[in-house]
Amino acid sequence: MRSDTLAELCGSQLEQHVEKLFAVARLQADMAGEKFGIVPFTNDQFPLNAESLFPHYKRMMLAALRARKKFHETGPSWAPELPLASSDYEKMICSGDSRTALVGFFANSLACANWGSHPLFFVYASGAMACEYTPEHIRNDPRLREEFSPCELQELDENLCWGAFDRTLEFTQQLMRKTEHLFHCGMLEEAARMEDIIKQITGISEGV
Repeated sequence: MRSDTLAELCGSQLEQHVEKLFAVARLQADMAGEKFGIVPFTNDQFPLNAESLFPHYKRMMLAALRARKKFHETGPSWAPELPLASSDYEKMICSGDSRTALVGFFANSLACANWGSHPLFFVYASGAMACEYTPEHIRNDPRLREEFSPCELQELDENLCWGAFDRTLEFTQQLMRKTEHLFHCGMLEEAARMEDIIKQITGISEGV
């Protein structure tokens, strides 16, 4: 289905389409004898033997398509279609065109936010124009500076991802609470594995 046709789908229609596409991707991977399937549009891998995770991948797929539709409605007229696969927005980031690269950074930031709560493009772009981490060919582009007046946007990190630190902190705190619960329930091996995950994320031991 073409992207412009997808943009016209809404509500239950889009949800049904996501269900259908995910089922096809799962079937194709299973018939090919693969252990992992490929999520349509985002190109993320999902394990075929972890059915409990399927709702998560379908939610992410649906959120990504909704983010693309929202960008089509609120983004600048010159902007290309919002890329949803990491390989696509990384190519845009590395392109020589400053406008294209800025859209790529925006898509990467949206993906880091799980395609959910995130500033609109014009807010993000103004923040990027004021951010010291933004590549010079973007920050000094006269067309972009005229269209998006530099205005500091808090929570932009060195990768121009918005809110990543707070989300990582929140996720780590959730893991810590889960680890403590596992210890109290006597599930020491599971708690130890959870501690290893926390250590990988933070670089320090959780020490409950």
